[in-house]
Amino acid sequence: MGAPGSAEGAATAGMHVVKAAGPGSAGTGGMGAGMDRRVERPKGWKGLAHRARRDKRLWAAGAALVALVGAATVMLQTQGGQTVRVAESRLTVAKVAEGTFEDFIPVRGAVEPLNSVYLDSVEGGRVEKKLVEVGQKVTAGQPMVELSNTQLQLDIISREAQVMEQINRLHDTELQLETNRISNQRE
Repeated sequence: MGAPGSAEGAATAGMHVVKAAGPGSAGTGGMGAGMDRRVERPKGWKGLAHRARRDKRLWAAGAALVALVGAATVMLQTQGGQTVRVAESRLTVAKVAEGTFEDFIPVRGAVEPLNSVYLDSVEGGRVEKKLVEVGQKVTAGQPMVELSNTQLQLDIISREAQVMEQINRLHDTELQLETNRISNQRE
């Protein structure tokens, strides 16, 4: 150990001694002692950051500390599960007794289906009969309702009458041809 004012004493007291290299340095003789100056180590957080750059162990300890705090936070948040707060007026306190357990909890909500299918028909009409109920599974092509359309029924009756009229005309024409053929044979 050196004297308190020497370079050795400064290094052990938390200071670095920087020696200038160049003309007048220890090897060149002359003015080397006047060029030396003291550089103090940073203290507090700056000193910690300065030492951390040199000491990899501090970085590893800091990373381990951050991981430990993160793991503790996760464990504390997941340990208790969910918390439900209920007003004291809604609680009922009673003695423990043996009986049936009713696991009914009244809850208001809206139930919506995962998939909705909207049906359409080529011709409209009045529903005469439902063949399936709500929620029942159906297959492709299965009839679900019977519709009645009076306008469509009238159109069908009208077309049937037209077809019968044309068949009668054809029958009359065939009869007329047969009559003409017979009369031509007599002559």
